[in-house]
Amino acid sequence: MGTIQNVARSIDNVTQTVWDRQGTLMKAVVLLLLVVSGIGIPLILIALVARLIVEDSRGSAR
Repeated sequence: MGTIQNVARSIDNVTQTVWDRQGTLMKAVVLLLLVVSGIGIPLILIALVARLIVEDSRGSAR
């Protein structure tokens, strides 16, 4: 596995821990803080790209 895939998998793991396993209220609070602080857009894009890379690497490994 390449370095980019390792980094993407790590980012995806953090995203799942912070985002996917939280309730709706916590997601709204985190999203609001990210947007208000101005770092929401880059972080969301990075998380989405990482998820795509991880999903692609899982699909090609089969």
